[in-house]
Amino acid sequence: MMISKFFFLLFLIFVWFIQPMTKVTAQAPDIDWQPPVNISNSEMTSTDPFLLADPAGLAHLFWAEKTGPTPGNSADTIMYSVWNGKTWSRPIDLYISPLSDGNPISVFPRAVIDEDGTIHLIWMTLPDFPRYALNYRQVPSWEATNLNAWSPPIKLDANLTGQQYSADIAYNPEQGLHIAYASGTGGIQGRAISYLTSQDKGVSWSEPRDIFQFADPERGGSNIRILLEPPGFIYLSWTEWDRSGNGQAVYFTYSEDNGKTWANPFPLSVRLENEYERDWNNMALLGPGQLVSIWEGGFRAYRGAMYSYDHGKTWTTPFDVFPILIGDNGAVQFANDSKGRLHTFIANRVREGYDIYGSRLGLWHSVYLGNERWSKPTIASVFGGDTNMTNPTVTIVNGNTIVAAWYGSQIYEIYVMTGIISDAPSLPPSPWPIINPMIGKTVTVEETPSTTKPELDAPKLEATVIPTFSPIKPTENPGSDIYISAIFPVLIIVAFLALRHKHSRHQ
Repeated sequence: MMISKFFFLLFLIFVWFIQPMTKVTAQAPDIDWQPPVNISNSEMTSTDPFLLADPAGLAHLFWAEKTGPTPGNSADTIMYSVWNGKTWSRPIDLYISPLSDGNPISVFPRAVIDEDGTIHLIWMTLPDFPRYALNYRQVPSWEATNLNAWSPPIKLDANLTGQQYSADIAYNPEQGLHIAYASGTGGIQGRAISYLTSQDKGVSWSEPRDIFQFADPERGGSNIRILLEPPGFIYLSWTEWDRSGNGQAVYFTYSEDNGKTWANPFPLSVRLENEYERDWNNMALLGPGQLVSIWEGGFRAYRGAMYSYDHGKTWTTPFDVFPILIGDNGAVQFANDSKGRLHTFIANRVREGYDIYGSRLGLWHSVYLGNERWSKPTIASVFGGDTNMTNPTVTIVNGNTIVAAWYGSQIYEIYVMTGIISDAPSLPPSPWPIINPMIGKTVTVEETPSTTKPELDAPKLEATVIPTFSPIKPTENPGSDIYISAIFPVLIIVAFLALRHKHSRHQ
C-alpha cells in the first residue's frame, strides 16, 4: 500500500513538473548582435535618438545635440547620420537653433518616409519661452546627407507645451501625413492635444485644431503616439501629467474618417493614490482593427499591456506583461520582421526576485507569440554600452536586420547597435526610382559610386573604443526557470524516501 502511494505521488509530481514546459516551447529567434558604438562622441549633451527604416536598405538616425556657444547643456542642434548596411555616415547638423531665438533649443526629432522616398522630419524649438515651436522640413532620402538638398525649415505651430516627446508624425499613402502634439502653456489659456494634417506630402498643411482640452490648467500632455490604419483609422494616445512631473493617466482616442472627427478621449489607465505613475505608452497593430498598447506604471515602474479588437473602442483589462523587468526608461519599441512577427524592445532592469536573469539595466527583447502572449525577454545589449540606458529607438531594415539606438541618462551619448535575426529571410532593398529633372527620364538610385548618393564612411566609429562589461548570457529556453522550481518537488521525494526508510527500520 505504501509503495502504491509513493508511485502515485511520484506520478503527480512528474506531471506537475513537465506541464509548464509544454506551454513554453515557442521561443524568440536567435539574434547575432554586433557590439554597440558611440556615434555622437559629443563634448556635451546628445539625446533623443530616432531611427527610420528605408526600403532602400538604409537606416536614418536623427538626434538632438548641444553644439552652440550659449551657456547650459540643453540640446540646440538636430543631428543626422545614415547607415548603409555596413557603416554609418559622418554625422551632420541639419538645424542649429539661432541665437536670435533667445532660448536656442532643438529637441525631439521624429520622421517618416513616403512611397517616393521623401523623408518628412519634425522637431521642436524654443524661440519664445515658454512656448515651443513645431518645425518641419523634407528631403529625398538619397540626398539626406546633403544639407543643401533639404527644404527650408518652416514652423507649423508656435504654441507647443514642449514636454518630452510631445509631438509625433505618421504617414501612409492612403491617409497622408498626420501630426499630433501637446499645445498651450497652462494658466488661463490652458493646454490641449492638437492635430494637423497634409494631404499633399507637406506642400500645404491644415490649420491646427484641438482634439482634447485639459480641464486642469496644471496638467498637460507628453509622450504622444499616433498610429494609422487604412483606409481611415487613426489611433492616438498621450500621457497626462501634473505638477509632480509623473504621469497621471494614459489617454486614448481614435478617428474613423481620417481625422475629420474624433471619438471622445478616454483614459486607458489612471494612476491610483499610492501608485507611482502612468506613462510611456506605445501602440502596435496586431491585425486589422487589433491593437496592443504597452505602457509603464502601477505601484512601481511595471509594464502594463492592454489589447483592443474593435479599432480601439474597447480594451482588455491590463496585466503585468513582463514580470521579470522594471524601470522608468522610456517607451517600448515595436518592429515587424520579414516573417510578420512583432518584436518589442525595452530598456529595463531586472526586477527584484528574478536575479537568475542578472541585475543590470539593458535593452531587452521579446516576440509576440499570439493570444496575448509574449516570449520571455532576453537581454539584447550583450556587449554592454548600456550604462543608464534610456529612451531606445529600434527599427528593422531589409526584414531581418535590427538597428537600435539609445542614450544614457547620465552619459548623454548616442549609441547604435545592429543585429541579424537568424531565422528571418533578408528582403532585397528596393532602390528609389526618381525623375531626373535635367532629362525628364526615370532613373534608379542605387548604392554605386555613379549615383548622387554621397559615399558613406565611418572613420570616427572605427576608432571608437567599445566599453567592456561582463555580459549576461541570454536564457536560451524561456522555461528554464522551471528547473529551479523543480528543486522543491525533488526535495519532497528525497524526504519521502528518507522517512520511508526510517519507518522500515522501526518495523
